[in-house]
Amino acid sequence: MTAVEAAAACLGALNLAAFITMGADKAAAGSGRRRVPEKVLLAFTVCGAGAGILLGGALFRHKTRKDGLMALFWTITIAEILLTAAVYSAALF
Repeated sequence: MTAVEAAAACLGALNLAAFITMGADKAAAGSGRRRVPEKVLLAFTVCGAGAGILLGGALFRHKTRKDGLMALFWTITIAEILLTAAVYSAALF
């Protein structure tokens, strides 16, 4: 397994964990159980699992109306996209 394949596998696993966490938090919200803190969801985003958070939010209809959380989510996600593009561009030259 190459380093790129290993990184892709790690990101895939992290996004799956974020997606499952969103589903578990939605279930907890409906049943009165202990919730997942928003800072944990943002930590997933910072670590590269924005796709899992976004997909989980859309599928479970969870946290999509929390303006503050979504603003932070999109700020982090856009910053990661720009950073990745900059690193990739620099590697090409």
